[in-house]
This record gives sequence, structure tokens and C-alpha cells, in this order.
Amino acid sequence: WVFSFVVGNPVTPQYSPPVQVLADATLGSVPIDAVLVAKDLTAVPTLSGVCVNAAAGTCALVAGDAAPLRVYAPTFLVADVGQSTPYPRKLNTLSVTLLANVALQAGSSITLSNLGGAQAASGAIDVRDGFAFGTSPSQPFSASNNAAATGQGAWDLQARSLTLFVTTTVPAGTFMNFSFQVTNPQCGQESPPVCVRASDVGPTDCTTCALGRCVAPQRSLMRRDFSTVYGTGTVGGIYPYVKYGPNAFISYGDSASGDAFPLKVYSPAWVVKKIGQSTTYPSKSNTIMVTV
Repeated sequence: WVFSFVVGNPVTPQYSPPVQVLADATLGSVPIDAVLVAKDLTAVPTLSGVCVNAAAGTCALVAGDAAPLRVYAPTFLVADVGQSTPYPRKLNTLSVTLLANVALQAGSSITLSNLGGAQAASGAIDVRDGFAFGTSPSQPFSASNNAAATGQGAWDLQARSLTLFVTTTVPAGTFMNFSFQVTNPQCGQESPPVCVRASDVGPTDCTTCALGRCVAPQRSLMRRDFSTVYGTGTVGGIYPYVKYGPNAFISYGDSASGDAFPLKVYSPAWVVKKIGQSTTYPSKSNTIMVTV
């Protein structure tokens, strides 16, 4: 006999338990004592419909994962964050990509913490789809549990954290790309280690910790954007006042990997400081030209 059946995995991690098979005596048949079933420790399960467009290896399973009821700990397989500008007191768009290996049920929450130096008034702030902080609100999130308005998060200035309450279930293996805006501090600083966690990821009808309602993927560091290098441009371009290359209208020096680290902020400085004159002749009216 070859057959299959469907169950729901628990939301807490576990190794594959010992599975037994037995046969009861029925209608005069001979009973068969319980024995352990041989587990599949070599096959690698194939994921279908999850982790679409993920980088190779992001959601990869390994030999042994086909053992029955082997369950990983809830976690974010992808947790990336970057910024649009490293200049002090500039409006800064922070862009986030998340992908969890567990479904985030309506009523659960995601918290980004340790956003040191970020400035915004405590309360609801806009959260938009994608990385450019466009016009489309990020539908799965709100600023409070059971809030009617979507496309917002709850900013806590004292804690320097953003909490997003999930309004509709986000299936496991689904990319979440969103952005929000804060103002950079006026003093220079290195990028803080930004963290992410999720809370109450269990099904909405679970009311106790034993049933999974209190399960939370472990707080973990986010991966900072080390690959983006700001391109050349002029003042007022897509990234105002970032470092531009030598071919820009005004040269600010070369951009470098790491400038897109979240909340990495340069110290206030004169990035352009030039002075010249119009003539060297004696007794002539001389125009001194200054660019700062």
C-alpha cells in the first residue's frame, strides 16, 4: 500500500519523532506488534509555490528534511535593509526585504529595532510597497492591531523601533518588500545593527502559548546593504547630496560600498569648498567667486 495524508506542522521546532506502525486483530486476523517505520533520510523535499525568485540557497532544503515531522524553527530566511542617503538631517528612505519560513497570521506583528539616530514623531508613519517610497501603501500592515487603515506602522521614537501589525495572512516563503521614511540625525554615526523579530505568529484561534499563539521567531540581525553604490548625478537628483562620481556636474568624491548601510550618516562637513577670482590685474575690480 502506498498512500499519503495531510497534517499541519507545529509552529515550534522539533526533530523527527519516532513513528510506529501496528495492526490490530480484527475479524480473526493476526495482530502485528508496533515497530518503528524507516524514515526517509536521503530525499530532499521539493518546495512548490514558495520562495519564488529567491536567490539560490535561500530556501534550500537538505537530505534528512523528508523525515516525517522534522520542523525548523520559525525565522526570517531573508532580512535585508538599506537606505537612500547617508547625509545628516536628510529625509532618508529605509528599504526592507523580508521572507519568513512561517506564515504570518493576521494579528501577528513584525518589529524592526535598534534604528539608532532615526528621527520621526512617535505614532503612525506611512509604509509603502517597494523600495522607492512610492504612492502604494503596503497593504498587509497597519499601525495597531485590528486597525482599519493599512499601509502604516507604529514608530516609537524613544525605542527607535517600527512595529508593523499584520492585517492579512502572509504565506510562508513570500517576499515582503516595503519602505518607510525617517530623518537622519544631525551628527555623524556608524550604521547601527538593525534587528527584526515577529510575534504571535500562531493561528488566530490559538489563545495559549502551548498552542503556538506566543511563538515568536528569534530576534535576529538584519543584513545591511553592502552592494548598492550610489551613482553619479547632480544636486536634486534621485539621491540628493549623496557622494557623486567624478563625472557629475559637481563632484563630491566617489561613493563606496557601505554607504547604503541603514542610518550610516556622515558628519556635517563642507563637501564643496572652492574659491577663485576674475582677474589678476592691479587696480582692477576683482570678483571673488565662492562655492560651498
